[in-house]
Amino acid sequence: MNKKHLFVEYLSNVNTVIKQPLQQTQRIKFTSLDVSQNYIVFGATSGGIYIFNRYPSKFIKLLPNKEGSITNISVSLDECAVAITTVKGLIVIIQNCFLDNGLKYQIYKEHEGKNITAIKWQVNELYVGDDFGKITVISLPSKTSKSLFNIPSATLMTLDSSVVQLDTFSNYLLASTRTKTYLCDTDKEQYRQIGKKPRDGHYGAIFHLNKNSFNQDDVKIYCARPGCRIWEAKFDGSVTCTHQFKESLNNNTSSIIHVNNKENLMLNVSKSKSNPTGFNFGKIFVISNLILSFQEDSIYIFDINTVKLLFWTNYFNGIKDVKILDNSLYIWCGKHYLRTLYLTDIEDFVHITLSKRQYRLCSEFCSNHTSDILRLISDGKLDKLKVLKEKVVDDSLLDGLKEILSNLRDDKINHTSQKLKNGIYVVNSKPQDELKSNYAVIISENDEKKVNGEDKSSIEILYSQYQINKINNSVDTPKYLSLIYDLNNFIKLYEPFINYMVLEKNENEFELKHWFFNSTLKYMSNNYTTKVFENLQHKDVLEFVKNAFIEINKSEDKHSCSCSYPLPTAKSSQCHYFNVGCEILNNYSDNLSKQKEILTNVPYMFKYLLSKSEEFNLSLIIQYGDIQILLNFLKEFTYDTWDEACKLFIKLKSNLCLNCDSKIPDFNRTDLNWTHLGRIMLKSLNATSTINLLTRYSLQIESGELNENFYQTCILTSCLQSNGSILKDKTEKLIEKIKEDKIGDIVGTFLSKKNLGGFMSNGLGSSQYCTICDVPKMPILDEFIRLKCGHWCHKICCLDMNKCKRCDQL
Repeated sequence: MNKKHLFVEYLSNVNTVIKQPLQQTQRIKFTSLDVSQNYIVFGATSGGIYIFNRYPSKFIKLLPNKEGSITNISVSLDECAVAITTVKGLIVIIQNCFLDNGLKYQIYKEHEGKNITAIKWQVNELYVGDDFGKITVISLPSKTSKSLFNIPSATLMTLDSSVVQLDTFSNYLLASTRTKTYLCDTDKEQYRQIGKKPRDGHYGAIFHLNKNSFNQDDVKIYCARPGCRIWEAKFDGSVTCTHQFKESLNNNTSSIIHVNNKENLMLNVSKSKSNPTGFNFGKIFVISNLILSFQEDSIYIFDINTVKLLFWTNYFNGIKDVKILDNSLYIWCGKHYLRTLYLTDIEDFVHITLSKRQYRLCSEFCSNHTSDILRLISDGKLDKLKVLKEKVVDDSLLDGLKEILSNLRDDKINHTSQKLKNGIYVVNSKPQDELKSNYAVIISENDEKKVNGEDKSSIEILYSQYQINKINNSVDTPKYLSLIYDLNNFIKLYEPFINYMVLEKNENEFELKHWFFNSTLKYMSNNYTTKVFENLQHKDVLEFVKNAFIEINKSEDKHSCSCSYPLPTAKSSQCHYFNVGCEILNNYSDNLSKQKEILTNVPYMFKYLLSKSEEFNLSLIIQYGDIQILLNFLKEFTYDTWDEACKLFIKLKSNLCLNCDSKIPDFNRTDLNWTHLGRIMLKSLNATSTINLLTRYSLQIESGELNENFYQTCILTSCLQSNGSILKDKTEKLIEKIKEDKIGDIVGTFLSKKNLGGFMSNGLGSSQYCTICDVPKMPILDEFIRLKCGHWCHKICCLDMNKCKRCDQL
């Protein structure tokens, strides 16, 4: 990995600022983001456009929009206009939006009723693509022109499939669809396909301008391909070479340095340990002449010249979009959460820290990158580091800088020092190795004294309890209970107890550890209150409890994907001390890495995290597959959400992880099925919409996966919901009572009590009632078919033309 570059996250108050306008409402959510030189803009479910100053972070104004929820938003390059698209397929351009007056709205309906998937500004023109492959262009008048007419728009082309990404250079438009990439000369109104091999996926394409050149000969075209490949092409549409990145996907994750403007800042670095899994290019972007792509949980940066993965991180979760401004990445993680990463090199980062007088941060950073710093010094750079000799007084920091400082010009000072209590530093007073050696002896002597002294009796008490629990796990001695009551001191006995028992009593180390972990968690579970955790006096004690919980609940069977998403079997895996695990997660609510460690090792705990979370993560909810959690989020489901849920469930049924697309074990026998989903849909949608939606995916639903119970529930729901709001209120309760063998009685009794006999009068003889569900024609079930035996049934109830319940009873 190229060590010259870094990921730096600059911490600011931006998230506090963007939450402010929505503090008074839970209904409105941000749906889209764009960033320009001076502004950050969000589109919202309400149709509103929220405008913030980029630096310093400040809310400026809210622009109204009556055309529905916003799906895309983009600021023009000159910041004179904002373009939005809505769920209705409308395009709205708002001019003068950053001024105090002169606001102008223009609405365009070329894509009405379609899903607009991509928009791209080029000077004063806006290119728009939708999911049917249609691409249009809208031209704004120049600042000097005067027009009494609407801004003109035109259809450029209609391609073969949904538009994934649009990019522009000069008079050229690059359009990437799910199957192909096209290059369009907008002046000549001609376009050609790039390459001949089709594809099927969410692949992007871009123009790459070397060194900001506007010469066509210096511009390259890159098209994402399956299998971690990128095509490089010419303007005549020919592919010059294929860059294969698959073999470079074995790098560990890149470090992220978190900084703010405080002077006495310590080095704060985050790094995950996993390798990239299930990566494939989606949309692609250019940053610092490198290629960037992202997925929901990770960001990747490639060097196209060396054909290598330079940097990648999975530090962020739930990534909705990434916007690039110069070397800055604005990472939108949904809701009101925005992170800012800066791609820089080591030299620039050192200069920035020194200019902000962050000497401690600079020292720790240089110590961690000694070889790179020495290389820069040998090149005649970073002479400014000499200031650290005067500004750094911590002997441990100076010790780490020893080699660096000795290579700055002729400076050969050895900065071994010791700080006395009066604040005076004695240079070279004693070799550091000797100090460390003496310190180790002191620690060793203290530990020996503790084990041989007052703690030995405590260890004997633990040993007695351990022997008793081998025979009866439910018996606790009074001395043991008195000892464990002080949980902080009890946990401190762990290592002395294990070491003593292994060395002196020759006991099995694994069994000892398991017993100690189990005893700690059992006590906390039986005496469970939040005060138990509040009384834990040190973070190391909480860390011990967390590790104990993980060790006790680790399973030989794998219940989480390599990307840390829970497998559908996770919710059925046994979890011991669930209440303790919940409180551990609460105590690590601000530490995502610790939460991830717990959830990866004990994925059952997603049950708690999802049940209390306000964030709606559809792919995670579907993959975990807990029916109660689905019901908890029912208010978040619309028709479109259910449509997406069906797509995700089909993908999951094909044994692909919904987060990383890697293969997962087959789960069809034990988990969520189509009947469960269908019945929950009926609580959210009406029966007609549910049937229409499931019909759309009928080819992916195997015979019998929607059983009679679903169809009967659908019939009853249709009947109730067709008779006014009073009956509709009782629908959900009646759905829960339905059993396959009782549907006829429930329907008949209910309809007769409510005098709804009109539903029964449909002109059919009694012999033509549905043989499957015993209910006749209804508004939603008006299509009858004759079985081979001659009896009738609803078409939707028919699973087998040879199967007739009436004939079976005869």
